[in-house]
Amino acid sequence: MTTVVLTSGTSWTVPPDFGTLDKVETTGGSGGGDSQGNNNGAGGGGGAYSAITSLSLTIGQVVQYSIGGAGAAGGPTATATAGGDTWFNGTTLAGSSCGAKGGGPASSNTAGTGGAAAGGVGTTKYSGGNGGTGTGGRGGGGGGAGSASGDGSAGSNAAGTTGGAGGASGSTAGGAGGTASTNGQVGASDPNGGSGGGGGGGTGFANGGSGGFPGGGGGGMGGGTAANVAGAGAGGQIRITYTPLSSGNTGTINATLGVSVGSFAGSQTFSGGIARTLSGATASVAGVQSVAGGVAAALGGVSAAMSGSQTFTGALAAALAPATASITGTAAGSGVSGSIAAALGAVSAAVAGQQTVGGTIARALGAVTPSISASQTFSGAVSTTASGAVAAIVGTQMFSGQLNCAIQPPVMHASGVVAGGDPADVTAPPVQRVLTVLSEIRAFVVAAETRAVAVPDEPRLIGVGRETRTLEIPA
Repeated sequence: MTTVVLTSGTSWTVPPDFGTLDKVETTGGSGGGDSQGNNNGAGGGGGAYSAITSLSLTIGQVVQYSIGGAGAAGGPTATATAGGDTWFNGTTLAGSSCGAKGGGPASSNTAGTGGAAAGGVGTTKYSGGNGGTGTGGRGGGGGGAGSASGDGSAGSNAAGTTGGAGGASGSTAGGAGGTASTNGQVGASDPNGGSGGGGGGGTGFANGGSGGFPGGGGGGMGGGTAANVAGAGAGGQIRITYTPLSSGNTGTINATLGVSVGSFAGSQTFSGGIARTLSGATASVAGVQSVAGGVAAALGGVSAAMSGSQTFTGALAAALAPATASITGTAAGSGVSGSIAAALGAVSAAVAGQQTVGGTIARALGAVTPSISASQTFSGAVSTTASGAVAAIVGTQMFSGQLNCAIQPPVMHASGVVAGGDPADVTAPPVQRVLTVLSEIRAFVVAAETRAVAVPDEPRLIGVGRETRTLEIPA
């Protein structure tokens, strides 16, 4: 079996020798230990463990993963942080095929909790151990990481004159706690799974021990000064175990196809000769192939095809009868090496797309209509003998050299602007032109005006109606 250990990065490509998966194991990162100012503190929690034994993977597949980071150590001037989650085949822990939770950080003299198995993904799951607490200037131990053997053990609480020991992970012991002014020991590392937590520092200028890799929690700080720190947590890891394919085959692959279909799919690498005798059969090679030497095909009532991207060296030859030969796309100078030859009998030959041609292009036209459309670039001489035919060049053309045309009967028409060379002269015969003006009705607009009317003298009669008048006489 082959084992791959991942401790960094974000993606893994399934290798060419991958056969069957045996196991994927994930361990979360662990939390850092802490302190109470310059006094003792608690240990961080260990990382959890998750594993699976079945997952469908294919050679060349790119698998996304994440490695849980180590929790930072706390201290008089620093804050402890949690360990990160670890997962495989996904972009999140919940969406992965296998993953484990990271351990929590200590906070002052409150122990960090171990990564919970319930929060992980997998068929086998174990929790990390909790950290221990400090007392009397001595730090608590960090929690052990979960492993294939079970849950990680909790870190020990400080007691007497000694800091707490780190929790074990399976058979891997945690670091011993410090005494007097001795630092806590670093937790032991075990590449096969979880590791022990770091021991707590002793009283008087003592640091906590760091957790063992992978997933051991950091030990708490003992008594000290601002220069002392607790132990840091450890990062997570992923272990992939698989059974490789049997050793590759060597030798020659020969196939004689009679009324059959032979195919190779995917990416193939061949050395030596590849021969095919085709009789009423269809042979195909699909995918990306690298072929050295000569590739020859004798086609008699047979279809031979190569699909995908091919790389050839040497000469390609085809004898076609009857057949249709076509070259499509863009052929640009150095893009083609060697010779491409075709002997065509009762066939149609076509070149489609944009072509770059060097030399001379000549056409002998008899009752035919030749045309060149789109944008063409010519060097050399372009000559056309037209008899009972229409020759047309459509689009924007660039010519260098000499253009000759023998046209019967000729009709010459030029439009647009002639740029460069001699001035263009256009002679037109006299023309008599008659201008006819149609009848029209015109409307005039008169501006507003004031007019005075003279009225002659005239008699007017005034009728007075009946009225009653009252005369008031004062007393």
